Amino acid sequence: MFPYQCPTCDTRGEVADAVRANARCSMCEARLTWDSLALSTQHSIDAAIRRGPIQGVLAMSELTPPIRMPYSLDLLAFREREGRP
Repeated sequence: MFPYQCPTCDTRGEVADAVRANARCSMCEARLTWDSLALSTQHSIDAAIRRGPIQGVLAMSELTPPIRMPYSLDLLAFREREGRP
């Protein structure tokens, strides 16, 4: 295991792959993904998440290009962490 610190939010931990030791954490990556989406796409994902987490993940998999697992789960966790939808 290699010591890890996210360069964006300073989250600390350990990773099994030395390449990941200098990468962003999953929440910072999810934030970047969320910010890169069109506003209408953000609203449709939030609407699906309000119906339930599975519906939210399914809505993300139907996007063009799709957001697939495990990235969709990271994005779901990010939205819940932010207190939204």
